[in-house]
Amino acid sequence: MDELSWHSKNLYNGANYLIRQNFIYGHGYLNYNRMDKLMQKTEPYRALPAKVSQQVLRGLDQNWQSFFAANQAYKVNQEKFLGKPKIPKYKNTQQGRHLLVYTQQSLSKVALKQGKIKL
Repeated sequence: MDELSWHSKNLYNGANYLIRQNFIYGHGYLNYNRMDKLMQKTEPYRALPAKVSQQVLRGLDQNWQSFFAANQAYKVNQEKFLGKPKIPKYKNTQQGRHLLVYTQQSLSKVALKQGKIKL
């Protein structure tokens, strides 16, 4: 599990780098669909099952959507916040790990019928 969460962190950081660069340099936001297409050929994406990699990218997309919503709310009423919202950060490159989300589609159905969970 540690190795899988390490790969998840690498995928998260790689995708976050591309999104941040596009956003900072004014090229717009790379949404989940565009990011998924870009990352499919990369090593971090392929290190995990496709369904799990998609969930990592969906989580990152949700983090960015939350940032945009918080930014809009900050513009309307700054008193609700302690400071200006910041863009999503990278995970620690040495010790960082990231969540693994296994949906029912990414589990073995044969093992589930036997009462076991097989990734």
